[in-house]
Parts: sequence; structure tokens; C-alpha cells
Amino acid sequence: MPTSFARNLKALLDTIDASRADVATALGVDPSVVRRWALGSTAPRGANMARLTAFAAGRLPGFSAADWSLDGPAFDARRAALRVAADGPMADTLPGPAFRAFAAGRRNLAREAPIYEGFWMAYGSASLGGAAIVARATRIWRDGHRMRILLVGGDFDTEGEVIFAGPRIYCLTDSARAPGLGFHVLNPSPRATPDMLVGVTTFVALDPEQSPTAAPLAIVFERRFAGDGDIDAPAWRALVDRAARIRQPDGATLVPERVLRALDYRIEGPRGRAGGEPVLRVPASLAGE
Repeated sequence: MPTSFARNLKALLDTIDASRADVATALGVDPSVVRRWALGSTAPRGANMARLTAFAAGRLPGFSAADWSLDGPAFDARRAALRVAADGPMADTLPGPAFRAFAAGRRNLAREAPIYEGFWMAYGSASLGGAAIVARATRIWRDGHRMRILLVGGDFDTEGEVIFAGPRIYCLTDSARAPGLGFHVLNPSPRATPDMLVGVTTFVALDPEQSPTAAPLAIVFERRFAGDGDIDAPAWRALVDRAARIRQPDGATLVPERVLRALDYRIEGPRGRAGGEPVLRVPASLAGE
């Protein structure tokens, strides 16, 4: 069993994009223990097997203890089927590099969701000149195999998906009231409980006179979900009301100074080799807090 288990363990770690160090940390065992499993010297038993299976199922929903005993081809077929189900229909029905990147980003949900789920307040410029501040009550939460985002306030509400890919956080949003596509690029937080995310927000509308636009963006963490509607519903209403007050003519006084500093920069970058618009870049100096 150790040899076949080692083979399946390696295949599984490739599928869920995890390392042996990730396993050791999650299970609370010495890395040398996981190394012996990976080499086929031994195989986990009892509590370690249960914790390892739970770790795998957290990143690949549907995985069970019985899957470890499958032979190589059967195990590969099983993990492939679970991967397709976990990636969701978008990865299957909309081919192409961009959507494969979405699927890859969703593999990080088990690790990232506990960090970013909760109530936030998003701040941005109301115009390209940055003369006014728009605040939008924001919710980020896990919904099955996706991380969703909802922003309420301003001229219209938007909703979409959050993707954790590489060194950035990406959000794709749209709105029924303003046909077009919003795209946010944020620096991630180095903290287990983030304080503020900063980056760039862009919007490409179907109306060429309103598009494209680009502006700095700062999203400030407010609180975790309580998991109780009697607590979360009033908290959300209060956040929406506060965002509306910030949008009033004298609302800038309610904006934290650190947010004003984060929004006080120009969006610029090198032009592409073929000309065209400057490439949007998140300033490296604006690291997430």
C-alpha cells in the first residue's frame, strides 16, 4: 500500500496545487513524516489519515478516504472528475486561457476564503479627476466553488467573482443597470485578518462615451460574518447607510486618512509595444495591509 499511496498522494497534490509542506502544516506533523509518505516508505494511519483526507476534501470537494485505495488509472479518473466539478461549469463551457486561469484561481478558495470573507467598505474616485470619493458597502463570501463579491452604492450596484491568482487578487463584476465589465486588480493582504486592500478598478461600458474608465481603489475590512441573520442583516444595513453618508457633499470627512492617501496616486504605466493605452498597474508601494 505505501507505494500506491505515494503515487496517489503525489497526483492529488498536483491536482489541488498543494505542497508537502502545506500538508505538514495542515496536519501538524513534521515535514519528514510527509516526506516518508511521498517516498512510499510508510503510509498514514488513524488520525493522520483522517486529517489528510479532510485536508484533501477541503480543496477537492467530494474526495473521500475510499479514494486512496483506488489504483492509478481509477484514481486519476476520480480526481479529474472531482476537479471538473470543483472548477464549475465556466471552465467547461467557456474555453480559453482566461477561463482556465479562473479555474486555477478557484483552487485556492479553501486557503483564501477564511481570510477574505466578511463585510468591507470599498472607496474609489467618483471621477477620473478624483474630485470626489464614492463609498460602496461590500460583501465577499464563498459560494460553493466560487468567491463572490457584491458592491452596493454609487450610481449602481455591481456583483461578480473574486479570483486569487499569483501575486494579485482579481475581481470581475458587472451590473444590470450599466452594461459593461468591471475589472479590479488588488494587492493581497499579508495578514491572516486583512485590514485594507489597495489597487486599481477599471470599467469598460458598452457606451463608448462612458468607457473606459480607471481609478484607484481601496477596500477596508469591517468585520467577519457572524453567521447569524439577526446580527449580520443589521450590520449590512448599517454599512450601506454609512456608505450613503460618505457619498454626501460633506462625506469626505468620514473617509479615513489612510484611504485618502491610498487613493491619491495617478494610474499610469508603460505603453504596449504596439502603442495603445497605458498598461494598468498596481503601484508596488501600495501593499495590502
